[in-house]
Amino acid sequence: MLQVHAFQLPDDVEKANEFLATHRPYGDIHFVQDQMVVFVEDGTNPPAYQVAELEDLLRSVRASKRQQEVAIAVATDERNSGYLPKNQIQKITNDIISLEEAIKHQESKEKFLLARIEEVRAQK
Repeated sequence: MLQVHAFQLPDDVEKANEFLATHRPYGDIHFVQDQMVVFVEDGTNPPAYQVAELEDLLRSVRASKRQQEVAIAVATDERNSGYLPKNQIQKITNDIISLEEAIKHQESKEKFLLARIEEVRAQK
């Protein structure tokens, strides 16, 4: 989890130097007027943050699945248009089969993420 540490300058120069010797800043060190501001990642990730990250990933998986469903619909319409040579029809059919497999993978990811979200919520 990201933490913020501020040091008054010049009074806290020794404390700031000691802190920087034992902590790795996350990003740049900022100087604002007579303060030094340091961001540090402490390595913790509270359940609420984990759930938010998982839900964000879940939205992404669902969006990908929708895009693949749209691609299948477009490819199916194109295949059924009757204006394509036979080799193009076979290529589009193969693309549709690949997209259907990709959707199955997205559904598997979605199922995993939903289960993981429930696990993390139960940890609270």
